[in-house]
Amino acid sequence: IEQYKSVVFYGPPGTGKTYVARKLAECIKHKQKQNGVDSDISHVALNPKYTRDDLFKLLHSKGFLISTKENNIDDKKTIPILVLDDLSRISLSEVLSELIYAVEYRGPANTINMKIDDSKDGENSSYYLQEDCYVLGTMDKARSTGLDLSVQQKFRWVNLKCDNEPVRGLLQRHLRRRLIHKYGGKQPPTADPVYKAVEWIGGVWQRLNACLTKLGLSELVLGPRHFFACPIEVNKPKAILRWLSLSWNHAIAPGVEDAVLRGCTSVMQGHHKVATTALFVLLQRAVVPGCPLSQQ
Repeated sequence: IEQYKSVVFYGPPGTGKTYVARKLAECIKHKQKQNGVDSDISHVALNPKYTRDDLFKLLHSKGFLISTKENNIDDKKTIPILVLDDLSRISLSEVLSELIYAVEYRGPANTINMKIDDSKDGENSSYYLQEDCYVLGTMDKARSTGLDLSVQQKFRWVNLKCDNEPVRGLLQRHLRRRLIHKYGGKQPPTADPVYKAVEWIGGVWQRLNACLTKLGLSELVLGPRHFFACPIEVNKPKAILRWLSLSWNHAIAPGVEDAVLRGCTSVMQGHHKVATTALFVLLQRAVVPGCPLSQQ
């Protein structure tokens, strides 16, 4: 981040991208404070209605974009930090517009001519991006491909993949901490039904994602956050099975069926059979193996 200053964290939904971006922004702010420099964090939850003007007004008001007529703003010694959450909800090339060049080439030696609606004269002026500002983004996208190349080259892309650390072991660590908390600060015996059920859920998540990828449905891969809601109560292993059943019936299965049907040119009975087959494969290979409650 210190080297590139413009970084996007991308990966499947629920992999903690927003959490990572926010924590890193706080980390940068703390480090700058130790060096005697103030920092201001701006967080934007993006939506399809967010426009180029919205972004430019924010950047100008927060000290990211500096007019050549306002060079004395640098005397304030403030380093702004911007977190753009969910870039997949906007057209990045349209919203960034003239700013695409400035993301890579910063400072007063690299000015761009543009109009910002909140400018006093309402006319085009020369602006530049503050040299030391940070731009952190998140994107719910398994791959960075498919983006405008001119945009893609301006950022450093960091992939949070479910099969790599720190994401791979996140669910298991989270569930074990909750389990230990429920059992009064001690880990229950491995023979405990709730312990077995919790371990099984961790395996279900990993096997499910592996199967979705093999079936060509990598866009449906789930981050660990989707399983954080797994209920953990002493002597209540059946609650975990009921929760997974609801998640399967109301979220996972409909998503798989919809993705299979969208991949077909026309919706016919045969395509519904393909979706049903895919769901059966997922159940048998991801959910059933190791289920401690299979007899119930």
